Amino acid sequence: MAAAQVRACSELAVGDQIEAWRDGRVLHRGRVLAVVPALELFWILDARTGTRQLLDLEMLHVLHCPVSAVRDLPDPEPSSA
Repeated sequence: MAAAQVRACSELAVGDQIEAWRDGRVLHRGRVLAVVPALELFWILDARTGTRQLLDLEMLHVLHCPVSAVRDLPDPEPSSA
């Protein structure tokens, strides 16, 4: 299944899996936590870092991606608190 480009935050829903690209490389990959359609912003839980990221749809090339693509990433290193 090919990844579909996200053109507006209204196309996103909590729980969607996305990749966010800029300059030909993946910057973020993870699960959508919240969407603010009026501002074209959304929060994800980044699968690589385990942190929340606020992303601007106008600044990135965002794709819906299969859940398996996100799960195939290595787990983030445990943080030392």
